[in-house]
Amino acid sequence: MNNQLLTESLKSSVIRLLELKNKYIAIGTKKSITANNNFTIVFSRRIHAKTFNDLFKYIIKNLCEPNHVKLSKYDNKYFDKLKLYVLDNKIKNVFDNIDIIVDGILNHYRKELNNVKKIEDYKKYLGGFSVNDIYELYINELKNCDLKRANISPYTDDMLEDINNGHWNVYESFADEYNANTYLCKVPKNKVLVARNPLRDVNMKAVCGIDFGTKSTVVVCHDKDDKLLRVGASNFLEEPRVEDYENPTVIHIIDYEQFISNYKSSKGRPNTEYKDLQVSHDAAKEIYKTNFDKTRFYSVFSELKQWANSKYRNQILQDYNGKFINLKPYLSLEKDDFDPIEIYAYFLGININNMHTGIYIKYLLSFPVNYELAVRNKIIESFERGLKKSLPNTVLNDADVMKRFKVSIGGSEPASYAITALNSFGVEPLKEETSKVVSYGVFDFGGGTTDFDFGIEYIPDSIKYKFEIEQLGNGGDVYLGGENLLNVLAFEVYKDNLDVLRKEAIPIVIPPKSQAFSGSEVLIKNEENADQSSYLNLKLIAYELRDLWEETNDYEAKYNEDTITIKLFSVNGEEKTVNLRVNLDELQDIIRNHIRDGIDNFFNTYLRVAKQYQDKMKAPLHILLAGNSCKSRILQEEFVSRIIVELNDLKKINGKKDNLKPIFKLYPPLGTKFNIEALKKLDVVKNSPFDLEKLLFLE
Repeated sequence: MNNQLLTESLKSSVIRLLELKNKYIAIGTKKSITANNNFTIVFSRRIHAKTFNDLFKYIIKNLCEPNHVKLSKYDNKYFDKLKLYVLDNKIKNVFDNIDIIVDGILNHYRKELNNVKKIEDYKKYLGGFSVNDIYELYINELKNCDLKRANISPYTDDMLEDINNGHWNVYESFADEYNANTYLCKVPKNKVLVARNPLRDVNMKAVCGIDFGTKSTVVVCHDKDDKLLRVGASNFLEEPRVEDYENPTVIHIIDYEQFISNYKSSKGRPNTEYKDLQVSHDAAKEIYKTNFDKTRFYSVFSELKQWANSKYRNQILQDYNGKFINLKPYLSLEKDDFDPIEIYAYFLGININNMHTGIYIKYLLSFPVNYELAVRNKIIESFERGLKKSLPNTVLNDADVMKRFKVSIGGSEPASYAITALNSFGVEPLKEETSKVVSYGVFDFGGGTTDFDFGIEYIPDSIKYKFEIEQLGNGGDVYLGGENLLNVLAFEVYKDNLDVLRKEAIPIVIPPKSQAFSGSEVLIKNEENADQSSYLNLKLIAYELRDLWEETNDYEAKYNEDTITIKLFSVNGEEKTVNLRVNLDELQDIIRNHIRDGIDNFFNTYLRVAKQYQDKMKAPLHILLAGNSCKSRILQEEFVSRIIVELNDLKKINGKKDNLKPIFKLYPPLGTKFNIEALKKLDVVKNSPFDLEKLLFLE
């Protein structure tokens, strides 16, 4: 289909791929065959085709072997029947050239099958098919519908046969019973097929919380218990790890037009296929492949939140078929434009709302505190559309249920973290400590932004709640995040190697926290005029520097070598192999300086809030490090250093008083521990009169 013909690709140990070059096909000989349109053929054995007719006969006779992924959706019996028609000359003289072979055959069968409405007609026409054959195909589709749609574990036989269970699709099929395009499938004797009304599975009380992050997204469904969800994990039978629940905020576009066609085919639960577009863990695997292919690289989009928060960023994506998808700036999207955030939300919805889990209609969505209101409102709209698309049509058509459907802005991300962290670290007031107030400050250093939140927790007078949080102030840096820092490092490496990169005419886009420089007018692009190659080059250099930022895989040895070798793309789209110098110390100083700026901002915000609410905030301030980027060694060193500096300043103010009341206590990101021995080696700690272990949470 689509001018591609593939045959017998799995039947021989020798596979010869005929590559398209200027509309010619090499067939294992020195001869070539001209075609009017582009197409590719895969042969599994050497053939000796002296004439066009020899090649034509080979293709037709072997078309009955649907072993390639493009043909896998057709049953073998269909191809057997097709072969009989060819050999019986029932399709005769209908092809003028090789370009229309496949389309001609499929069009013939579309006409023949167009009026088939009954099982008996199928059986008569296709010979080997029986009622049981078709029923088994249907049952297989029912069991694997969400595996096919979103890589979710298949449903079991008891769901289809147990009268206490049942399948949504069977129930909804009755709504289409009189549709002219519907084919009726009889249930064989002695078989039971149970329908289930999806409305039975709507949970009116439960709430689903979604922390839509720059690098990863966390989904928690709360009913009687809290349940974390893995999205796009390769094997749900394996024991989950903590990082499995950090679902990468990534989409991977394989066949755009097929996916969009399926996506638009139904108001709810459309028959999309995961093989056409993937998200989360499966999509992220494409980013970390060792060998980049330019067209493949553009099929992966991992900067949904950065794109959403940019007023001018145009983004170009490309699927495996070479289809370009031009993304406007997020706030400029119109009704029918492709919206990656909506699609990501749709896949989250399929994982939240299915026959394993039930149906949720109440959602809380968390945001960085510094996103402007217009961006936050549009993200809410995108999530509403995507989540609704994941619901069965029966639910969407029920006005009473849908009037309760709501996607709301939840608490800020750092405030939400504070509630969990204070409980996990055992800092909350005891039941009898009704007058105690716990002051907190969250430093949420994520992939895209850094957010601060300051407040207090106390036991309220009302017995309705165990604890109450009062937010007193917030702040942050919309561009200080791990992924954005990686882009800053990539740009610095670009500047340090400008002589080499200018010679090869390799462009780059300026990250938000970087600035252009003299002599950069041609190759350095801003978001308004950046092209495909400039974005790609920034990402490719950043990818090479990830080990430096995360300090993994023996990074010091890797970057202490003279150069790194990398493939980049010129202004003309040509692939160039270049050697780039990387100064490890210089790049770590850049990381340190950006982090210091963020910590300065944090403490300045704290001093302002503490002064304004000095009657409410009580010492010590429990500083809660949050976000994956807070695992950074450099960040933790800088925070410890800054706390000691603050304490020394307070000691000077208080004269010679050695016994200051506890002012600050620093906590690691949940699930991690401080490297206390490494921190003790810092000069500022060695020369400090303060006991480091009393400043840190170490249990």
